[in-house]
Amino acid sequence: MSSDIKIQRRRTDYSRIRNFTLRNRHLKIVGATGNPPSKYTLLYTCKGYTGSDGGVSSGHRVILTLPTDYPLAVPSFQFETPIFHPNIYADGEVCLGIDADQWLPGIPITTLIAKVGNMIRFSSGTFNLNSKAYTQRNPSWEEWIASHQAPLDDMLYIPDDSDFIKVIQTGGETLSKRLGLDERKIPRIKPPSPDKTPRKIKITVKR
Repeated sequence: MSSDIKIQRRRTDYSRIRNFTLRNRHLKIVGATGNPPSKYTLLYTCKGYTGSDGGVSSGHRVILTLPTDYPLAVPSFQFETPIFHPNIYADGEVCLGIDADQWLPGIPITTLIAKVGNMIRFSSGTFNLNSKAYTQRNPSWEEWIASHQAPLDDMLYIPDDSDFIKVIQTGGETLSKRLGLDERKIPRIKPPSPDKTPRKIKITVKR
């Protein structure tokens, strides 16, 4: 992939991320590096658990990094603030559930940003029992989750309808589940409605 295409993708993503934050009052860009940016500092202000003791915080700083080979390579998310989730490593690295060989360049960046936000909220749709982070942090997650509120609030990070459709077109419903998207919110393309334009009828009057 040429450098021009990579730069254009980052420009497009910057606009997409900025618009996404403008529509979500619980998400802000507090820092960006590069022109167009290749690294973002995001601030999520939803509720999230900070430790096994059940402590809760409403301020979470996350570093989003677009690697040199992006969009051919998978973006990464790293928490700068304490966070407790079965799919987030103890050092704050997020396990997105997408390996390098499963990543597709057509995946919209806002779907990943939304997934991280919903992971913070402790949404049940973000739990991946096959994640390495899942077994590393707490071997009895099932018991812990059962005894704590999930999700922590009703606020939900939802990408645009166009992003939902793009995910389905890119990788199907399997990919949508891996990204933690609620299939009930995926818009279905409706067939065109029948033409209701009244037809003109020619009437011949006999004399």
